[in-house]
Amino acid sequence: FRRVLFRSLNIQNFDTWKYGSNFFNIDALFSDGRDPANASASQGAVEVYAVYRGQLSPDAMFGINTKVGPFSAINLEIGGDFNTKNTTFAPEKKLFVAGPNFHFDVPIGFFNLGVHVSKEWNYNGIVGKAVDFDPAPEFEAVWLFPLTFTSLPLDFRGFANLVMPKGKDGFKSQTAVEILAQPKINLDLGKMLFGKPHVPDVYFAFEYWLNKFGNDHTKVP
Repeated sequence: FRRVLFRSLNIQNFDTWKYGSNFFNIDALFSDGRDPANASASQGAVEVYAVYRGQLSPDAMFGINTKVGPFSAINLEIGGDFNTKNTTFAPEKKLFVAGPNFHFDVPIGFFNLGVHVSKEWNYNGIVGKAVDFDPAPEFEAVWLFPLTFTSLPLDFRGFANLVMPKGKDGFKSQTAVEILAQPKINLDLGKMLFGKPHVPDVYFAFEYWLNKFGNDHTKVP
C-alpha cells in the first residue's frame, strides 16, 4: 500500500428537469513522484475521471407515488464512468450502470443510495490487452448535509461506491471487492463573500480507493 499526494481540479454540475435530474463530475488528479507517469522515474502521473448519473422519476413520468417506508422517492438511475491515466498500467476504464436509486427521507440535506448492475471495460498496459469484466452488483451512496451548528455556509458531502467482484482481471486473477469513497467538507465561499451561492466553493476532501479497478492490493502479479 502506497500513500500518494496529489493536487486536483474538479468540475461538477447538478441540474433538474421535468422528469428527473442530471449529475456529472470531472476530476483531474495530479500525483507526486511516488505515482510516476509512464517512462518517468520522478514526474507524477495525471489522471482524469469523469462520472455521469441521470435519474428518471416514475412519480413525475407516470403520476404514481414511490414514497414508501424510509424512502421519499425511488427513481430509475443510469450512468457511466470514464477514466484514463498516463501510467505504465495505462487504465482506460469505461463503466455502465443501471438500477433503482433510493432517496432516504432525511430531515435536512439528502442521502441517496443507488443499487445497480454494472458492466466495466478497461485496459491493462502491463500485459498489453483490453479487459472485459463480468457484470457485477454495484452500490453508490451520495450525501449532502448542511452543518447548521456553525454560522459558516459549510456542508458535509460526498460519495462512496462499492463494487462486488467482477470476474478475472488482466492478470487472470480473481477481482476483489472495490471501494471508492470521497468525503468532503465544502465551504460556499461565493455566498459568504459575494452573495452568490457556490460561485465559487472551496473544499477539503479525502479520497480512499481500495482495490482500484478490482485489483486485489494484497496480491502482486
